[in-house]
Amino acid sequence: MDVGKMQNLLKGIKQVREGSTDSEKFLAGEKANQKGLKEYKNNNYGNAFRLFLTSAENGYPWGMYNVGTAYRDGEGTTQDMEKAFYWIKKAAQNDIVDAMFEIGLMYYHADGTEQDLVQAFAWCKKAAENDHINAMCWVGSFYEDGEGVIQDFSKALEWYEKSAEGGNENAAFHAAYLYDKGAAGVQPDRYKSFFWYKKAAMAGHTTAMNNLGMVYLTGNGAKIDLVYAAEWFIKAYAKADNDKSKKVYIDNFDATLKKADEDEREKIAKIMINKLGIKGAEDLMNKLESSASTDSDGCFITTAVCDSFGKPDDCYELSVFRSFRDNWLSCQPNGKKLIEEYYSIAPQIVEKINLLPNSKEIYHSIWKQYLKKCLLYIEQERFSKCMNIYVDMVRTLKEKYIGVYIKKIPD
Repeated sequence: MDVGKMQNLLKGIKQVREGSTDSEKFLAGEKANQKGLKEYKNNNYGNAFRLFLTSAENGYPWGMYNVGTAYRDGEGTTQDMEKAFYWIKKAAQNDIVDAMFEIGLMYYHADGTEQDLVQAFAWCKKAAENDHINAMCWVGSFYEDGEGVIQDFSKALEWYEKSAEGGNENAAFHAAYLYDKGAAGVQPDRYKSFFWYKKAAMAGHTTAMNNLGMVYLTGNGAKIDLVYAAEWFIKAYAKADNDKSKKVYIDNFDATLKKADEDEREKIAKIMINKLGIKGAEDLMNKLESSASTDSDGCFITTAVCDSFGKPDDCYELSVFRSFRDNWLSCQPNGKKLIEEYYSIAPQIVEKINLLPNSKEIYHSIWKQYLKKCLLYIEQERFSKCMNIYVDMVRTLKEKYIGVYIKKIPD
């Protein structure tokens, strides 16, 4: 036999044997991973870790992912983020979609590696393209913020909607907000904004609950319905996990009650008791009364501005503005109407600004452009001048952060 042919034959035999060995190792890895999962379910984390490590070392992708998450969480072994990164990335490179998303987050948060936003975006996008719902939301966020990729609001919206259609409530909220506010390449659409706010709210997104309440309160995307508005503010209040958020929802609920008639108030009272229980409903009403007794309500924008400077609720500036409202503005021929309109629109303006990353700078600008002058005029007892500036401020902020109201949905 020709020497060359003999060498090729021997090489082929070797490859077959190696392939057989790799196949056997893979099967051994699969069995080790299955045993590891059983141990894990029985809370035997040490045994599970050892089996996952055996599985990973035998080249089984899910074993790689499971041992990586064990290192990440410190389950059955000492937490080691660098080893977690190593094994999860190997799993991602072996087509484990969950690992693709996980490694994207590790690059983003600098867990076990240096931060690399380009890699973070690339891995999350790869997971998203393999139908990972949460990764789709992250890809939308990368495009919206211009992190790791050129900013593109239309692509952000596309990925948010894909994720939201898969049930991601955060994606539904972000899609709603982009349609609500509009951006380069995204035309404002109050009806689509309402649709996604409702989806997010029904899935349990607290801020979406509040924003949906604002839609029903203002008619900005749906027919005005004060009962529905109050119901969503109550739901947001019940789910909120911090006092600052609860205060916003209480203020919005209060603004709704001020506009409701007797029949609507009766329906709202039933909803309060149904959602919060008798004691919970009493607590909410007590907070409303407490807020009213300290005059902390009704200064939404001014309160937010003062808060941005770290000033307390009883600071000099807020006390002056509240005195102006109660002792002069409310006594003017159109004063009460202006106050009612302010109660309706101001919480929505604050809510919009609070969602922006530069909210503090915005509030400082509002102080410099409007409120500082208003305070000076009040101190000089030039109250009409203050009123004119304040009205202009609300009008300008409404146009900038809320936009022109669209036509209401017909009955």
